Amino acid sequence: MTDYAVSMKNVNACYVRGKNVLENASLDIPFGVSVSVVGINGSGKTTLLRAMCGMVDTSGTVTLAGHDISRMKRRDIARYVSVMEADEGGSPDFTVREAVAMGRYVHKRGIFGTDPDRGATERALCETGLEDAAEKKVTELSGGQRQRVCLARVFAQQTPIILLDEPMNFLDLKYRTELMEYLMRWKQGHTEVDGISYQNTLIGVHHDLSLARSMAEYMIFVKEGKILMYDRIESLDLRDALKAAYGMDAYAVMQEMAEYWK
Repeated sequence: MTDYAVSMKNVNACYVRGKNVLENASLDIPFGVSVSVVGINGSGKTTLLRAMCGMVDTSGTVTLAGHDISRMKRRDIARYVSVMEADEGGSPDFTVREAVAMGRYVHKRGIFGTDPDRGATERALCETGLEDAAEKKVTELSGGQRQRVCLARVFAQQTPIILLDEPMNFLDLKYRTELMEYLMRWKQGHTEVDGISYQNTLIGVHHDLSLARSMAEYMIFVKEGKILMYDRIESLDLRDALKAAYGMDAYAVMQEMAEYWK
């Protein structure tokens, strides 16, 4: 079994033919860690995330748990990796239970699902504190509750890798803290795919630098479509890394903001 949840070798990614948004990206992310991806808007953070799960055209090599995604069907990729994005309020008129059960599409073998599908849905509802809201319409919920539904759907998908694309951007402190706690608890566990148990791995793009730092064991700094630095936090000079990625002394700004709360 490979030691890497995600491995990228000389990966270029583009949305328009001939124009790379991500250039020559190479990294190895081990299982069982939490990784934060940071950089200014338009630096290529989301493209990096999408390249990891085959959601954008790429050259080079991307592997998930040792499997080359260029040789995998979409359904097979979705058994290893799930993606959680910010809820934009456009949910169909489903109940919470129905919305969470949609995460089982990778596993379902019939229209109504199987006992394992129903069991996984109920566990996901409980793991995110939604069991009492299961019969409510998603459209009746607050933004923070809807985002919890998104998380429960990802948990129901039962993948060992979760990719986060700024899912907490529009949440208040209470819901942001709750989601972070649910995710960090999940990261301590394991998920089985084809009889192999993998340590859960969390890779997230975060706009909030404090959130990115608090959730990460590793950090990826991206600028102009290139990976500037990637390493364990204790091996990085965060001040230099932030200055290189943001073009300013972001470390000093964060320290100054913290002073207001002392």
